[in-house]
Amino acid sequence: MRLSHLLLTALLLTAPLACSRDDPAATVKTFLTAVEEKDVEKAFGLFSRDSQKALQAYVDQAKLKSQGGDPRKEVLAEAMGAGLQRKILAVEVLKQDETSATVKMTDSNYQTQQMRLVKEDGAWRLTLETP
Repeated sequence: MRLSHLLLTALLLTAPLACSRDDPAATVKTFLTAVEEKDVEKAFGLFSRDSQKALQAYVDQAKLKSQGGDPRKEVLAEAMGAGLQRKILAVEVLKQDETSATVKMTDSNYQTQQMRLVKEDGAWRLTLETP
């Protein structure tokens, strides 16, 4: 899957919820809330270090095309404007061990998507890797 598709998919899903260092599903819910609230800094901060580097490289390329605004916000606005925003009905942990987890999300169209997380510095972080 292309990085741009993964980034847009991650940014498209929305749902209100809270975060926990011990619960990968809560991290996904916090990410989705940050996206819904257009809190780009918080959403980016929930990615693993490696994923943040990849996302930053993507953003840096977007800056070349940018008209002077914040390219992260432009990417988010473009994704939201694409009409792909969906409400998440359920977030479920499918697999979890001490260092990684796979979480399944079900949206309002009853479509599912899986996200992979890794544990860094005692906290769950999203990755751009597909499960």
